Amino acid sequence: AALPLARQAAAGETATSISVRMAAAAALGFLGDPGEQSDRELLATLSRSGETRLRHAAAGALRRLDQRAAPRPAR
Repeated sequence: AALPLARQAAAGETATSISVRMAAAAALGFLGDPGEQSDRELLATLSRSGETRLRHAAAGALRRLDQRAAPRPAR
């Protein structure tokens, strides 16, 4: 149930505070589905934000999704 709330907050639908939106973007990096295109699109949009802190949080979340999507080496 946390993921839909994080999406709404990151998009600014339920939160206006930059700090809350940053935390929500970071949560998408940890909780989001790496294959979910809408999460990537939202984070890509936020990574072009005029607000530097939000831009960095979104870019970090995109990197985290990429890391989670990468195949893990066999052991």
